[in-house]
Amino acid sequence: MEHKIKYLEMIQAVITRMANNSHQLKQWCMVSMAAGWGLLVKADLSFCVFIGMCLLTGVFWYLSSYYLQCERMFRNMYDEVVRANDTNQAASEHRNMFSLTPTSEDRKNVESKWSVAWGPTLCWFYLILMGINLVFFLSTCTQKQDPICTIPEHKNIDTSTQVNKQSQ
Repeated sequence: MEHKIKYLEMIQAVITRMANNSHQLKQWCMVSMAAGWGLLVKADLSFCVFIGMCLLTGVFWYLSSYYLQCERMFRNMYDEVVRANDTNQAASEHRNMFSLTPTSEDRKNVESKWSVAWGPTLCWFYLILMGINLVFFLSTCTQKQDPICTIPEHKNIDTSTQVNKQSQ
């Protein structure tokens, strides 16, 4: 029984580490977005900064979904160890004691990274950041009169004079 408790403590430490990594990623994302917003206000190439911020947000979103998926995988592993009795031979043969490698069964029971990324725990956080990025970009473009953001004006061209020039 002591071995099982130690094993559960090890798995819990991994779950805690995964949760901390996900939280730290969100913190780093917010810090980098604040720096990017400052660059949007000061930089001349606001479109490049905006694209970079969107890509950076996407990378943080992917990494957060990876850590959340791993956390859920280790939670499944924890639940399986809790359910297994010491006398249950099938459970002890299925999992090596003190192994922290999730089995294929642990992996099957976890959603894909895509499903985790679009789940409510991550989706709203990163979509709101993307929206704020877009608002900052559009507001800085209108203030700076950035040529990338402005729609070119259509000039009325007299087509009859162009036809006469081509025929001569």
